[in-house]
Amino acid sequence: MEYTELVQGMKAPDFEAEISNGGKIRLSEVLSNGNGVILYFYPRDNTPGCTYQSCDFRNNFKIFQENGWDVFGVSSDSASSHEKFIQRHNLPFDLIVDEDDGFNEQYYNRLRENIMKAPTFQLANEHQSEIVEEFTT
Repeated sequence: MEYTELVQGMKAPDFEAEISNGGKIRLSEVLSNGNGVILYFYPRDNTPGCTYQSCDFRNNFKIFQENGWDVFGVSSDSASSHEKFIQRHNLPFDLIVDEDDGFNEQYYNRLRENIMKAPTFQLANEHQSEIVEEFTT
């Protein structure tokens, strides 16, 4: 399968995904509330670097919310693993379950190429639905 790398200004691929509590989310529905979305990828729950990254988003979550951003983390861990990770570290946001790496592939995540380049995407609101910025965390 050939992948297209997502870059700033491109329309963000819509998706429906399972979240940690067993529910489902759709990007277009989340964006319809007028907020933007910060979507960060990480390899595994409870590893030192991933825990640091997730807790950094937790520590700044109020600032994100005040500025109109919703936060979601994505990894290939199970919903059960995500729920334990959320509880253990008091994460105030949902984590997306990607056990089959389909989401990973849709967003051309380079985790397998270089663990230090786990991307984080800022996705604009429903009126733009585009990638505002991609940065590594």
